[in-house]
Amino acid sequence: MAGYYFLCRPATGSTLDLAVVALLGTGFICVAIWALARAWRRPDGSLNLLVAGLPVGAYPLLVGYLWLRVPVGQLRGQNPWEGAEPLYGTLWSYVNGMESPLVLMMFSLALLAYSRFDHWSERSAAWFGALLAGTVLARLDVALVVAPLWALAVVSAWPRRRFVVRITAAFVLPVLAYLAVNRLVFGCVLPVSGSLKSVAPKITQENFGVLAIAFNSFFGGDRPAMYGYWRPLQLAVPLLAALLAPLTLVSFQLQSGSVTCSWAGPNRRLSGFLAATGVGVLALNGYDFLFVPVMNQGHWYVPVSVLYVSLVVLHAAERFARRTGRRRAASRRGLAMWATALVALTVVVVVLFLKVQCRSSYHARYAEFALNEAPKVRAQLATSAPHLLEFDDGIVAWATGFPTMSATGYGLDRDGAEAKRRGDLVHLAVARGFDDLTSLVYVGTGGLGTTHSHLPGRDWHDGSVFGDLGAYDLTVLYRSEGPDFAIVKATPR
Repeated sequence: MAGYYFLCRPATGSTLDLAVVALLGTGFICVAIWALARAWRRPDGSLNLLVAGLPVGAYPLLVGYLWLRVPVGQLRGQNPWEGAEPLYGTLWSYVNGMESPLVLMMFSLALLAYSRFDHWSERSAAWFGALLAGTVLARLDVALVVAPLWALAVVSAWPRRRFVVRITAAFVLPVLAYLAVNRLVFGCVLPVSGSLKSVAPKITQENFGVLAIAFNSFFGGDRPAMYGYWRPLQLAVPLLAALLAPLTLVSFQLQSGSVTCSWAGPNRRLSGFLAATGVGVLALNGYDFLFVPVMNQGHWYVPVSVLYVSLVVLHAAERFARRTGRRRAASRRGLAMWATALVALTVVVVVLFLKVQCRSSYHARYAEFALNEAPKVRAQLATSAPHLLEFDDGIVAWATGFPTMSATGYGLDRDGAEAKRRGDLVHLAVARGFDDLTSLVYVGTGGLGTTHSHLPGRDWHDGSVFGDLGAYDLTVLYRSEGPDFAIVKATPR
């Protein structure tokens, strides 16, 4: 993984930062796998062989066949610059340079800690609360998953009030401190990106339509592009798993004419933890489905929810093994059968991954810009030092090093976010001195001339995503030799 990042090194600075990101992400995922394996370890020290399948997981096996239905050429044609994006939900797919590996590590360590609840000390209670806080601070919306886990721990520890105090203090105080710093430094408690992407309290109709199209495709309807599958499925499949989880987490027994229920499985604490996580998955995925347009969501939105699918399947497999008496020392034949099945499943997912994902053209546009175009931009505009208003995910700012303001809105301050909502961001940006408009991926250059050419703002139709440019005259400061990239100065009339 580190070698991949070295090969795709940026045009500026050292490659060490990218290598460190890759190594840290891999390390965090390895710790998560270790914690989950420890949590599912049996009293005799053995493990269900399916634990070895966690790096692949159950979710990829449920949805991976979708990619086999589409020829490779068609997959790549759907999104030729960034690939087919077959984000299977394997744990290794979350080594993505974002917060996902840290979220998964913190969550898995919290699961391990709670699985040992019966042996807790006051220090253990504080450690569990700190892990919950770390999970939330890694990604704030995971608080919807973590809150039920905190409630579970408090109810379980209620007779021991000192435990409750330590759990709550270790969980709440770091989060409150973070929110207070946000308010004091940035003027708002929560990041503006979340509020810009959400339409709450209104319910978005888009997600129902996207899910309906994907569902109808299985019955002869038109097939959407692959992002029309994986984006809604990463919400819908964990929701279904959470709804079905009680069938394997709870045991019902008929005694003396009445039905009693209890946590099922070899470790009742694990069952309780997964049940509480299921409530959180329903809350998080339900919120995202109802209030966040699905095309605004990336695969980093629901890593815990996707992992939850695998954990429910693992718990069901362990319960099945226990009920059928197969937990005893397996025969060599039985052991070989399970091992062969596991290896076969892993090979299938790896082949699927290699078929459409692992190729040199993946993110080719970004690599080409960082390695080839960005040095030309810096050389040509070295004396003018443009201040960019970039409608992108940050690639231009990162590769050129120019001062940049976010036109997508997700990196703005509170005043910028308000201007974005009003459709008046360009005016604010120009007033702040960020009057050079640019985009590598999301905005076309149609209608723009060559470098140093001029045109009225209304004539750059693709530039409408920045806002109303009718009050500005545009000058092309830089235009690439190909049709892909330009920097355009906006001057008020």
